[in-house]
Amino acid sequence: MTCNDWMDTPLGDITKWTSGGTPSKSNPLFWNGNIPWISAKTLTSGWIDSSDLTITEEGLEAGSNLAPTQSVLMLVRGSGLFNHRYIGIVKKPVAFNQDIKCLQAKANLNPLFLYYLLQGYDNEIVGMLEATSIGAGKFDTKRLQEMKVSLPPLPEQHSIAATLSCLDEKIELNNRMNKTLEEMAQAVFKSWFVDFEPFQDGEFVDSELGRIPKGWRVGTLGEIISTNLKSYSNTENWSYVDYLDTGSMTENTIIQMQKIQLGVDKLPSRARRKVSKNDIVYSTVRPIQKHYGILTNPSAHMLVSTGFTVITSAYTPFVYCFLTLKSIIEHLDAIANQSVSTYPSIRADHIESLRLCIPPKDTLHRFCSSLEAIYQFASVIQDENSKLSIIRDTILPKLMNGEILIETEVTL
Repeated sequence: MTCNDWMDTPLGDITKWTSGGTPSKSNPLFWNGNIPWISAKTLTSGWIDSSDLTITEEGLEAGSNLAPTQSVLMLVRGSGLFNHRYIGIVKKPVAFNQDIKCLQAKANLNPLFLYYLLQGYDNEIVGMLEATSIGAGKFDTKRLQEMKVSLPPLPEQHSIAATLSCLDEKIELNNRMNKTLEEMAQAVFKSWFVDFEPFQDGEFVDSELGRIPKGWRVGTLGEIISTNLKSYSNTENWSYVDYLDTGSMTENTIIQMQKIQLGVDKLPSRARRKVSKNDIVYSTVRPIQKHYGILTNPSAHMLVSTGFTVITSAYTPFVYCFLTLKSIIEHLDAIANQSVSTYPSIRADHIESLRLCIPPKDTLHRFCSSLEAIYQFASVIQDENSKLSIIRDTILPKLMNGEILIETEVTL
């Protein structure tokens, strides 16, 4: 197989494009059904099969569209486009809104290859990014459809897609393992600090939060944390930055880390917050989207977006489990929805003022020690994913431009 066998063709000639929509949110019959509904807020790169938002069959007929299995969803309008392109492949049918396009592969195009093809042409796609009147990013669909792409014969498409999907499937498996570890840690936290199971033999006293073990007290989270301690200055003259924006971490899983070579690449204006070992990052925009996590071993040149609150504490596992309780997330999201800023958001002081039951220091230390192995294992898994992502992102463009040729289909 050689590149001479490849064909240059407009993207629109090999794909079918459809638009989505949003059912009326004032009609309760349209929402909370069984059909996942994907929006700019919920589209993440990778495999797509679920969403926090769902619609009914009536909602689908009234104002949306269904993306079939193996179609590709691409965000074409949203503020996050300036930092990252959001492209995912559908594992089971989902509805989607007007900020997203659904691309279906025509004959002689492998659907999974299409997913990777769009990522391989990221530089060309970025060059088409425009700004709306309110500062969001947008793509002109016609320009995307006219973009010329190189298409190998179908057998090689299968092989390229299989090679890259092997890496992505391992990353996805690791993500599921990390989610299980998160659930284990949360179960231990609830046992200790919600149900007080290890302390049932002791004496309990009344408090504003209900009955609590004697010797414990009610206080604010700010008593055991510090926020946003360090910021980066351009005078520090770093040679590079490992940058994490809010959309690139969800539920303690880093989706993408941007490597920025200073002096060559422009540093995003929001890349300002420094982080240290075991800091928690917690997105201040729309807490319900769960953009948070623990940075167990950040690099010395890592910066995170000012859209994160960086939380430092001697009791990181305790603080993290508390902040990721469903009730706390919903409480912070309610505060965000009352804000007058452009996007629903909270401030660091909203986190610091959260009231909770604070146990004695020796109890906090015992709890944190009991979870140390869980979070260390999660960190090892995250490191492995980072390495797998680097391998995938290194070979992907070379596979797409024919620099690396695959002769036979990969056996999974």
